[in-house]
Amino acid sequence: MDRLLSLRAFQAVGELSSFTAAGMRLSLDPSKVSRLVADLENHLKVQLLHRTTRHVSLTQSGVLYLEDLTRTLQELDAAESRVKRESGTLAGPLRILAEPNVAEMFLAPRLGTFMALHPGILPEISVGPVDYADIQNFDVTLMVATQDFDEEVVAFSILQSSGILVAAPGYLQSHGIPQSPYDLADHACLVRESRHLRPTLLRLYDEADNIAEVKISPRLYSKNNRLILQPCLEGRGISSQAEINVVEYIATGKLVRVLDGWRTGRLSLAAVVKSSRFLPEVTRAFINFLQKQAMSLP
Repeated sequence: MDRLLSLRAFQAVGELSSFTAAGMRLSLDPSKVSRLVADLENHLKVQLLHRTTRHVSLTQSGVLYLEDLTRTLQELDAAESRVKRESGTLAGPLRILAEPNVAEMFLAPRLGTFMALHPGILPEISVGPVDYADIQNFDVTLMVATQDFDEEVVAFSILQSSGILVAAPGYLQSHGIPQSPYDLADHACLVRESRHLRPTLLRLYDEADNIAEVKISPRLYSKNNRLILQPCLEGRGISSQAEINVVEYIATGKLVRVLDGWRTGRLSLAAVVKSSRFLPEVTRAFINFLQKQAMSLP
C-alpha cells in the first residue's frame, strides 16, 4: 500500500464527501481512490467512512482521524516546501478558488507573470461564488470582503479600495449629474448583487461615515461585475465600482466619478487560507506575489 497516497485519498474524500471529486483533485480514477481508502481502513482496522450508493460520509472515527491527519499533512507539506525553497525551487499544485470578478479583473492579468516566476508551481483554478465551506478544499481563496465582512477566517489582505459611483460622460450629459445621494432615485442604477442589501436599496457613506440609504429602481442587476461595468462604460447608467478597478477609466475620461465624497463601502481583496500555522511555501509565495503586485497599482 502506498501509505502517503492512501492518506491523501482519505483526506480528499473526507473533505469533499465524494470519491469522484477526490479523484479529480488527485488525478486518480474514483475506483482507485476507493481502493486506497479501503486499504487504509484495513491497515487501521477501523471504519473511516459510511458508504451508500449515493452518499459518502465520515464515521466518528473518521472525523477524529481526519482532524489529526490534516494537521500532519500540512506539516509535511510545509517541511517539503521549506526544503524546496532552500534548494532554490518551488514546485507542486496550488489550488485556488477565486470569485469571478476577482479572477477576471485582478488574477487573470497577473497569472502569467506568476507562472514565469515559478515554473514548477501548477495553478489549479476554480472560479465561482465563495461558500465558506469550500475554503477548506482549496489552498487559497481570493475574495472581496466588504466593511460588513465579519467571517472568522484566516485572511491576508492583498489590497484596500473604496466603492465609488461612476458613470460615462455621455450618460451624465443626457440625464444630469446627481447632486445628492437621494437624486439617485431618479437615475438608471446598474446594481451588483449584495449579500447585505436588497437590490432596491443603495447605501452610501460620507467622509465622516454618515450613512445615506436611497431607494432606487435598478436598470440592471447582476452578480457579475463585468456585466455591470460594460453597460456603464456604454452610458447606460450609474454603477458602484471598486475604485481600483476603474482608476484607469477615470484617468482616460471614459468614466466620471459621481457624488465625490461619498462611497458605497470599503472593500478589501483578501487571500483566505485554511490555516496560517502550516502555510505551505507554495501558497506563501503566491500570496506574497499578489501583495507585491498590489503595491505597484496606482
